[in-house]
Amino acid sequence: MTRRAFGLQRAEPVGPSLGGLKWFVGISTILVVGLLATLGSRPPEIGVDATKLTLHAAGYGATVLRADIDSVRLVRRVTGIGARERGFQFANVFVGRFHLRPLGTVQLFVNRTRPPHVVVFARTGIVIVTAADSVATRRLYETLTVATRGPSRGQSP
Repeated sequence: MTRRAFGLQRAEPVGPSLGGLKWFVGISTILVVGLLATLGSRPPEIGVDATKLTLHAAGYGATVLRADIDSVRLVRRVTGIGARERGFQFANVFVGRFHLRPLGTVQLFVNRTRPPHVVVFARTGIVIVTAADSVATRRLYETLTVATRGPSRGQSP
């Protein structure tokens, strides 16, 4: 038996259709997530001058005075990344403050798929950074290593 046999008709929607609104919300969500992922996965902006190292990425930043740098290391891997305290994480990109076993809370500006990584041990904390490519990362390491051996650190140049 069909609906007609019983005198039933299809109900017409009362009020405005929500179909267009659902499409708008869905497309908007996809665009916002895509924009955040794109902006967040960019390499950090790195600035080094005579007095400081500055880093900016995905709305987070860090400044380390060169006089506060105790040592600098170049590492192939960053492992032990735990809970995010305040930061951004998308796939293998970590930006902001994270707990890193066994070092504790560190500031990360890292893309784990682009080794090597520069680890800066400073009096104000630990910062780990990955530049746009391995050549730029090694150049940053060399620049910061020279800074830790300079006259301001009480050592001969």
